[in-house]
Amino acid sequence: MKVLFSQIKELVPGLKASAKEMGESLSLTGFMMESLTEVKFKGHRDYLLSFEIRQNRADCLGVFGLAKEVAAYYGLRVKLPEGKKITVSGDQLDIKVEASKLVKRVLAVKLAGVKNGDSPDWLKEYVGFHGLNSVNLLVDLSNYVMFLTGYPSHLIDFNKTQGRIKWSLNKNFKELITLLGTTVPLKQDQEIIIRDEKNIIALAGLIGGQEAEIDDKTDTLIAEMAIYNRAVIRKNSRSLNIVTEASHRLEKELDPNGVQSAMELLVELMEKYSGGKVTSQPFEFYP
Repeated sequence: MKVLFSQIKELVPGLKASAKEMGESLSLTGFMMESLTEVKFKGHRDYLLSFEIRQNRADCLGVFGLAKEVAAYYGLRVKLPEGKKITVSGDQLDIKVEASKLVKRVLAVKLAGVKNGDSPDWLKEYVGFHGLNSVNLLVDLSNYVMFLTGYPSHLIDFNKTQGRIKWSLNKNFKELITLLGTTVPLKQDQEIIIRDEKNIIALAGLIGGQEAEIDDKTDTLIAEMAIYNRAVIRKNSRSLNIVTEASHRLEKELDPNGVQSAMELLVELMEKYSGGKVTSQPFEFYP
């Protein structure tokens, strides 16, 4: 897990420790500091720290979680941003969760009027620190929120979907062409997939496909966050040899209650930077 020291200082305003001192303090609590590198972010000197996160601490696979740990260690208050409540507008989304025993929670909303394109320089820098190439504004914002909160999200181009969107066990598809253009042979009846009435859209918790990918022409999208049975995500990740930032988090015990605030932050940022607006009732599956 990588984090910028400036982010921790912003979230823990009373922190007086240096980047090195903070990293060593977290190492004492069990989050071993792997590296400390001086970098430039937004034109200013900063420090990028990398930590080894324990298997049982999925909450610390995000900047906010690590900021809470720092605040607790030093006896300080943490000041986390609060995303604004999602505006309820429009019709219900046509979504169904069929693999209900393997899905813990799904939260999805539709945004229309979005304008996609290149990300601002600061966002390109930020995803680059985490080893990712900038894709476009919307995808980069999705990844940015994942690194902040620890919760992965998936964006679906609504105009490329055909009919109802479903979370189900794969029974019909023999392969997926991923966003990276690689072909993944599938083992039917084992994978949790996101699909519409005709095509497979994504391997749930692992990687998206090309059928409904976000591109520069996207003007309407569905943003979704979901939590799954982590054992199934881990099994699928290993059997298909797909390890992503999303799978790394979703194969651990993420708290489903955190989805709401993470989605609110994502929607707020997409509205701010892309100009889109929520045009649906939020869909929620949370038995």
